[in-house]
Amino acid sequence: MECYLEEILSDEGAEGAFADVHFRSTLLGAPDEKTPPSAQHKKHAPPARGGSSITAVGSTRLYTFGGAARTGQCFGVVNVYDLKRQRWALVPTKGPAPSPRSGHTATALPDGRRLVVFGGINMRNQQVFNDVYILDTKTLTWTKPDVRGGTTPAPRNSHTANLYTPSGGGASGARRVCMLVFGGSSPDVGPLNDVFSLDLTDPSSPEWTALQTTAAASTSSGKASGSSTSASSSPSREAPAATSPRRSSGRAVGDASLAQPREMHAAAVINGTLHVFGGARA
Repeated sequence: MECYLEEILSDEGAEGAFADVHFRSTLLGAPDEKTPPSAQHKKHAPPARGGSSITAVGSTRLYTFGGAARTGQCFGVVNVYDLKRQRWALVPTKGPAPSPRSGHTATALPDGRRLVVFGGINMRNQQVFNDVYILDTKTLTWTKPDVRGGTTPAPRNSHTANLYTPSGGGASGARRVCMLVFGGSSPDVGPLNDVFSLDLTDPSSPEWTALQTTAAASTSSGKASGSSTSASSSPSREAPAATSPRRSSGRAVGDASLAQPREMHAAAVINGTLHVFGGARA
Protein backbone atom coordinates (compact mmCIF):
# COMPACT_ATOMS: atom_id res chain seq x y z
CA MET A 1 0.00 0.00 0.00
CA GLU A 2 1.41 3.37 -0.97
CA CYS A 3 0.83 6.68 0.72
CA TYR A 4 0.68 10.00 -1.10
CA LEU A 5 0.80 13.51 0.33
CA GLU A 6 -0.22 16.20 -2.07
CA GLU A 7 -0.50 19.91 -1.38
CA ILE A 8 -3.55 21.30 -3.11
CA LEU A 9 -3.83 24.71 -1.50
CA SER A 10 -1.14 26.62 0.33
CA ASP A 11 -1.14 29.98 2.03
CA GLU A 12 1.32 30.89 4.76
CA GLY A 13 -0.01 33.70 6.88
CA ALA A 14 1.71 36.21 9.11
CA GLU A 15 3.69 35.10 12.15
CA GLY A 16 4.13 31.55 10.86
CA ALA A 17 0.46 30.51 10.81
CA PHE A 18 -0.79 28.41 7.90
CA ALA A 19 -3.95 27.86 5.87
CA ASP A 20 -2.71 25.02 3.69
CA VAL A 21 -4.55 21.81 2.83
CA HIS A 22 -2.98 18.43 2.11
CA PHE A 23 -4.72 15.44 0.54
CA ARG A 24 -3.56 11.99 1.56
CA SER A 25 -4.61 8.78 -0.14
CA THR A 26 -3.64 5.45 1.38
CA LEU A 27 -6.33 3.09 0.09
CA LEU A 28 -6.93 3.83 -3.57
CA GLY A 29 -3.38 3.01 -4.65
CA ALA A 30 -2.86 6.28 -6.52
CA PRO A 31 -3.52 9.95 -5.91
CA ASP A 32 -6.36 11.70 -7.63
CA GLU A 33 -5.44 13.81 -10.62
CA LYS A 34 -4.11 17.09 -9.35
CA THR A 35 -6.08 20.24 -10.03
CA PRO A 36 -3.87 23.31 -9.51
CA PRO A 37 -5.39 25.72 -6.98
CA SER A 38 -7.02 28.65 -8.70
CA ALA A 39 -7.48 32.22 -7.62
CA GLN A 40 -11.12 31.33 -6.94
CA HIS A 41 -10.01 28.61 -4.52
CA LYS A 42 -7.77 30.96 -2.58
CA LYS A 43 -10.43 33.67 -2.58
CA HIS A 44 -12.65 31.57 -0.33
CA ALA A 45 -9.90 29.96 1.77
CA PRO A 46 -10.07 30.66 5.52
CA PRO A 47 -7.42 32.96 7.02
CA ALA A 48 -4.27 31.34 8.43
CA ARG A 49 -4.75 30.10 11.98
CA GLY A 50 -3.86 27.53 14.64
CA GLY A 51 -6.02 25.60 17.10
CA SER A 52 -8.90 25.07 14.68
CA SER A 53 -10.77 21.82 14.13
CA ILE A 54 -11.19 19.97 10.85
CA THR A 55 -13.68 17.12 10.68
CA ALA A 56 -14.66 14.80 7.85
CA VAL A 57 -18.38 14.42 7.25
CA GLY A 58 -19.06 11.77 4.65
CA SER A 59 -16.33 11.09 2.11
CA THR A 60 -16.13 14.41 0.27
CA ARG A 61 -16.32 17.28 2.73
CA LEU A 62 -14.13 18.66 5.49
CA TYR A 63 -15.64 21.09 8.00
CA THR A 64 -13.40 23.56 9.83
CA PHE A 65 -14.43 25.68 12.78
CA GLY A 66 -12.68 28.19 15.03
CA GLY A 67 -8.97 28.65 15.54
CA ALA A 68 -6.91 31.72 16.33
CA ALA A 69 -4.34 33.93 14.65
CA ARG A 70 -1.02 34.83 16.29
CA THR A 71 -2.51 38.23 17.09
CA GLY A 72 -4.99 36.53 19.43
CA GLN A 73 -7.96 36.99 17.13
CA CYS A 74 -10.31 33.99 17.38
CA PHE A 75 -12.60 32.78 14.63
CA GLY A 76 -16.16 31.51 14.99
CA VAL A 77 -17.26 30.68 11.46
CA VAL A 78 -17.62 27.41 9.57
CA ASN A 79 -15.66 26.75 6.38
CA VAL A 80 -16.19 23.69 4.19
CA TYR A 81 -13.61 22.15 1.89
CA ASP A 82 -15.01 20.10 -1.00
CA LEU A 83 -12.51 17.35 -1.82
CA LYS A 84 -13.98 16.67 -5.26
CA ARG A 85 -14.03 20.29 -6.41
CA GLN A 86 -10.95 21.22 -4.33
CA ARG A 87 -12.70 24.38 -3.26
CA TRP A 88 -13.36 26.23 -0.02
CA ALA A 89 -16.69 27.76 0.93
CA LEU A 90 -17.65 29.96 3.86
CA VAL A 91 -21.07 28.64 4.84
CA PRO A 92 -23.71 30.70 6.66
CA THR A 93 -25.19 28.96 9.68
CA LYS A 94 -28.36 29.39 11.71
CA GLY A 95 -29.16 28.98 15.37
CA PRO A 96 -27.18 29.64 18.56
CA ALA A 97 -23.55 29.23 17.48
CA PRO A 98 -20.51 28.73 19.73
CA SER A 99 -18.51 31.88 20.38
CA PRO A 100 -15.11 32.28 18.65
CA ARG A 101 -12.50 29.93 20.13
CA SER A 102 -9.49 27.71 19.53
CA GLY A 103 -8.25 24.50 21.09
CA HIS A 104 -11.75 22.94 21.03
CA THR A 105 -12.78 19.60 19.57
CA ALA A 106 -15.30 18.92 16.79
CA THR A 107 -16.37 15.27 16.62
CA ALA A 108 -18.51 13.75 13.89
CA LEU A 109 -21.43 11.57 14.94
CA PRO A 110 -21.99 8.28 13.08
CA ASP A 111 -25.22 9.61 11.52
CA GLY A 112 -23.06 11.27 8.86
CA ARG A 113 -24.45 14.76 9.38
CA ARG A 114 -23.79 16.17 12.88
CA LEU A 115 -20.69 17.61 14.54
CA VAL A 116 -20.27 18.01 18.30
CA VAL A 117 -18.13 20.96 19.42
CA PHE A 118 -16.84 20.95 22.99
CA GLY A 119 -14.63 23.30 24.99
CA GLY A 120 -11.92 25.62 23.75
CA ILE A 121 -10.40 28.94 24.74
CA ASN A 122 -10.49 32.58 23.68
CA MET A 123 -7.21 33.99 24.96
CA ARG A 124 -8.01 37.56 23.92
CA ASN A 125 -11.19 37.55 26.03
CA GLN A 126 -9.67 35.33 28.76
CA GLN A 127 -12.49 32.80 28.40
CA VAL A 128 -12.25 29.02 28.68
CA PHE A 129 -15.27 26.94 27.71
CA ASN A 130 -16.95 23.67 28.70
CA ASP A 131 -20.07 24.11 26.60
CA VAL A 132 -21.49 21.70 24.02
CA TYR A 133 -22.84 22.70 20.60
CA ILE A 134 -24.08 20.53 17.75
CA LEU A 135 -23.97 21.51 14.07
CA ASP A 136 -26.33 19.78 11.64
CA THR A 137 -24.36 19.90 8.40
CA LYS A 138 -27.47 19.17 6.31
CA THR A 139 -29.40 22.21 7.51
CA LEU A 140 -26.33 24.21 8.67
CA THR A 141 -28.08 24.79 11.98
CA TRP A 142 -26.38 25.07 15.37
CA THR A 143 -28.12 23.88 18.53
CA LYS A 144 -27.05 24.17 22.16
CA PRO A 145 -28.56 21.11 23.84
CA ASP A 146 -29.60 20.98 27.45
CA VAL A 147 -26.86 18.69 28.76
CA ARG A 148 -27.76 16.49 31.70
CA GLY A 149 -25.49 14.90 34.29
CA GLY A 150 -24.38 15.65 37.81
CA THR A 151 -20.72 16.29 37.03
CA THR A 152 -19.69 18.57 34.16
CA PRO A 153 -16.08 18.73 32.92
CA ALA A 154 -14.17 21.82 33.97
CA PRO A 155 -13.61 24.36 31.18
CA ARG A 156 -10.62 23.32 29.06
CA ASN A 157 -8.81 23.48 25.74
CA SER A 158 -6.29 21.26 23.92
CA HIS A 159 -8.09 18.12 25.11
CA THR A 160 -9.19 15.12 23.04
CA ALA A 161 -12.69 13.87 22.27
CA ASN A 162 -13.22 10.42 20.73
CA LEU A 163 -16.40 8.53 19.88
CA TYR A 164 -16.98 5.04 21.25
CA THR A 165 -19.95 2.67 21.44
CA PRO A 166 -20.42 1.01 24.84
CA SER A 167 -22.20 -2.31 24.94
CA GLY A 168 -25.88 -2.22 25.77
CA GLY A 169 -28.57 -0.07 24.22
CA GLY A 170 -29.97 3.24 25.34
CA ALA A 171 -33.37 3.86 26.88
CA SER A 172 -35.08 3.33 23.52
CA GLY A 173 -33.01 0.24 22.73
CA ALA A 174 -30.87 2.13 20.21
CA ARG A 175 -27.14 1.52 20.06
CA ARG A 176 -25.40 3.88 22.46
CA VAL A 177 -23.07 6.54 21.08
CA CYS A 178 -20.74 8.32 23.49
CA MET A 179 -17.88 10.82 23.31
CA LEU A 180 -14.88 10.35 25.58
CA VAL A 181 -13.10 13.53 26.72
CA PHE A 182 -9.62 13.26 28.21
CA GLY A 183 -7.20 15.84 29.57
CA GLY A 184 -6.66 19.33 28.29
CA SER A 185 -5.79 22.45 30.23
CA SER A 186 -7.04 25.81 31.44
CA PRO A 187 -5.13 28.86 32.74
CA ASP A 188 -6.75 28.51 36.18
CA VAL A 189 -6.25 24.77 36.74
CA GLY A 190 -3.34 23.84 34.50
CA PRO A 191 -3.06 20.43 32.77
CA LEU A 192 -5.77 17.86 33.52
CA ASN A 193 -5.96 14.06 33.45
CA ASP A 194 -9.64 13.46 34.10
CA VAL A 195 -11.97 11.42 31.88
CA PHE A 196 -15.59 12.20 31.02
CA SER A 197 -18.14 10.44 28.84
CA LEU A 198 -20.85 12.37 27.01
CA ASP A 199 -23.73 10.09 26.01
CA LEU A 200 -24.96 11.28 22.60
CA THR A 201 -27.38 8.45 21.86
CA ASP A 202 -30.05 11.16 21.86
CA PRO A 203 -28.16 14.25 20.63
CA SER A 204 -30.97 16.52 21.77
CA SER A 205 -30.41 15.46 25.39
CA PRO A 206 -26.74 14.49 26.01
CA GLU A 207 -25.56 13.37 29.43
CA TRP A 208 -22.17 13.76 31.12
CA THR A 209 -20.63 11.07 33.31
CA ALA A 210 -17.32 11.36 35.17
CA LEU A 211 -15.44 8.07 34.77
CA GLN A 212 -13.31 6.18 37.26
CA THR A 213 -10.51 4.41 35.45
CA THR A 214 -7.97 1.65 35.94
CA ALA A 215 -4.19 1.58 35.76
CA ALA A 216 -2.40 1.56 32.42
CA ALA A 217 -1.81 -1.74 30.67
CA SER A 218 1.71 -3.09 30.40
CA THR A 219 3.58 -3.84 27.21
CA SER A 220 4.67 -7.38 26.33
CA SER A 221 8.00 -6.68 28.03
CA GLY A 222 6.22 -6.01 31.30
CA LYS A 223 7.22 -2.36 31.33
CA ALA A 224 4.82 0.57 31.41
CA SER A 225 3.83 1.83 28.00
CA GLY A 226 5.35 5.25 28.63
CA SER A 227 3.80 8.28 26.95
CA SER A 228 1.41 6.07 25.01
CA THR A 229 -1.06 4.84 27.60
CA SER A 230 -4.05 2.54 27.42
CA ALA A 231 -6.26 1.03 30.05
CA SER A 232 -9.25 -1.24 30.36
CA SER A 233 -12.67 0.21 30.98
CA SER A 234 -14.41 0.56 34.27
CA PRO A 235 -16.77 -2.43 34.46
CA SER A 236 -19.58 -0.36 35.97
CA ARG A 237 -19.66 2.13 33.08
CA GLU A 238 -18.48 -0.06 30.18
CA ALA A 239 -16.34 2.81 28.91
CA PRO A 240 -12.74 2.98 27.74
CA ALA A 241 -10.35 4.98 29.86
CA ALA A 242 -6.74 5.94 30.29
CA THR A 243 -6.30 7.65 33.62
CA SER A 244 -7.75 8.37 37.02
CA PRO A 245 -9.84 11.56 37.07
CA ARG A 246 -8.77 12.38 40.61
CA ARG A 247 -6.57 15.46 40.61
CA SER A 248 -5.40 18.35 42.75
CA SER A 249 -4.28 21.59 41.14
CA GLY A 250 -3.60 19.78 37.89
CA ARG A 251 -1.37 17.13 39.47
CA ALA A 252 -1.95 13.41 39.23
CA VAL A 253 -2.86 11.56 42.40
CA GLY A 254 -2.23 7.89 43.06
CA ASP A 255 -0.59 5.28 40.86
CA ALA A 256 2.33 6.75 38.89
CA SER A 257 1.56 4.38 36.02
CA LEU A 258 -1.62 6.32 35.26
CA ALA A 259 -1.52 8.90 32.48
CA GLN A 260 -0.20 12.18 33.82
CA PRO A 261 -2.04 15.51 33.37
CA ARG A 262 -1.44 16.86 29.88
CA GLU A 263 -2.69 18.93 26.97
CA MET A 264 -2.05 18.94 23.20
CA HIS A 265 -1.85 15.15 23.20
CA ALA A 266 -3.38 12.68 20.74
CA ALA A 267 -5.84 9.90 21.51
CA ALA A 268 -7.67 7.10 19.74
CA VAL A 269 -10.17 4.43 20.80
CA ILE A 270 -9.56 0.88 19.57
CA ASN A 271 -11.60 -2.11 20.75
CA GLY A 272 -12.93 -0.35 23.83
CA THR A 273 -9.55 1.02 24.91
CA LEU A 274 -8.42 4.65 24.85
CA HIS A 275 -4.81 5.05 23.77
CA VAL A 276 -3.15 8.35 24.64
CA PHE A 277 0.13 9.58 23.15
CA GLY A 278 2.33 12.57 23.87
CA GLY A 279 1.23 15.97 25.14
CA ALA A 280 2.67 18.76 27.24
CA ARG A 281 2.51 19.88 30.87
CA ALA A 282 3.94 23.39 30.49
